[in-house]
Amino acid sequence: MVIVVDTCVPSRVEAPALLEIGSKVIVLDHHRRGADFIKNAVVDHIDPAASSTSEIVAEILEFYNEQNPLSKEEINLLLTGIVLDTNNYKSTRVGPRTFHAS
Repeated sequence: MVIVVDTCVPSRVEAPALLEIGSKVIVLDHHRRGADFIKNAVVDHIDPAASSTSEIVAEILEFYNEQNPLSKEEINLLLTGIVLDTNNYKSTRVGPRTFHAS
């Protein structure tokens, strides 16, 4: 399984060859989908209203991670992603969802 985050453009993936090797591809992204996007994804969660992909991941984990809570390091990585993508919460896409995820 290959999980692609923060892009849905095949040429922007760190290792594009993995898209063909993986039996399943999941895409999580907060950017708008253009003409060039990963077409073989079994799950394609693209939400341009989200402030960051970390926000999307935090929302997903809220529903599926009750029995295995995140470590402090994992929480810090998600929070760092939100802070960086929102320019320290100054982006126009910051809203209640962002603060809830934070």
